[in-house]
Amino acid sequence: MISVVLIVQENESAELARTLQNLVTYAIEGFVADVTLMHDALDDMTRLLADEAGCMLKNQDAGLAPVLDEARGDWLLFMEPGSTLEAGWADVVTAHAVADGGAAYFQFAVLDAHSWWRRILMPGKHKSPLARGLLISKRQARANFKQQRSPVELMRGMALKRLSASIRPSPMSAS
Repeated sequence: MISVVLIVQENESAELARTLQNLVTYAIEGFVADVTLMHDALDDMTRLLADEAGCMLKNQDAGLAPVLDEARGDWLLFMEPGSTLEAGWADVVTAHAVADGGAAYFQFAVLDAHSWWRRILMPGKHKSPLARGLLISKRQARANFKQQRSPVELMRGMALKRLSASIRPSPMSAS
């Protein structure tokens, strides 16, 4: 059903492992068709983990075209390594896909350890545009594709809907 694309940097094997572990059940059930890692360079540990998990590797210099061409799912989910999806996300994504709801993002999971005012006022928290993920149909991605090299460039100027499912962003995106 969906292809997951992770934008990976060097030395992110721990973050990658966290995300892949979160996706394993959905891959076994056939909901996650494949996982692709877009990267500039990978360290040995991250490359080994990607190989063991059966991830496809694509160099970021090639842009999005090879990812769109080889993704098996009809929908693409772009995420950062370290991000995890909260329970129930697959049902929400399925309903969204069936309704052909267009490009969307997840809402942040409520962190029980922090009060509402502290979450709002935390400087620098979740600056990355992909901290909330990007869910987009392959058809829409192809229609909006104009030689963009990254999912962030693809997102620019696009109207996105907020899904009722939650994501816990990578702790690294908070820096």
